[in-house]
Amino acid sequence: IPFYVQLLLAYFVIPGLLCIDIPAQVAAAGALGICSAAYISQIISGGINALDPFQWEAAKVLGYTTRQALWYIILPQVIKNVFPSLTGELDQQLKSTAVFSTIGILELTGAGKNIIAQLCF
Repeated sequence: IPFYVQLLLAYFVIPGLLCIDIPAQVAAAGALGICSAAYISQIISGGINALDPFQWEAAKVLGYTTRQALWYIILPQVIKNVFPSLTGELDQQLKSTAVFSTIGILELTGAGKNIIAQLCF
């Protein structure tokens, strides 16, 4: 589902169905978090699946527990593999804040411009 649709659902539909009032900031943060969490989980899952399965076997042969193997052997390799994709996702999140203005929230670039304008005068 596109982020804009998720944002509209979080701000207009869900509060209407549950008969509650959700502030715009909470709806926006929730929609962005849910949308981004799905992408990040798939990025990390792909990073783990990209590793050679013999890495786990080598860790077991060396006497590592599952937790130690994950912490000392698997995760450092996964972080190296997924860092570019996570950086791209962070960039996408930053760009998605522009959509917040559709429900009345000041987006990050506009907020930065306002701060600069206040400092310069």
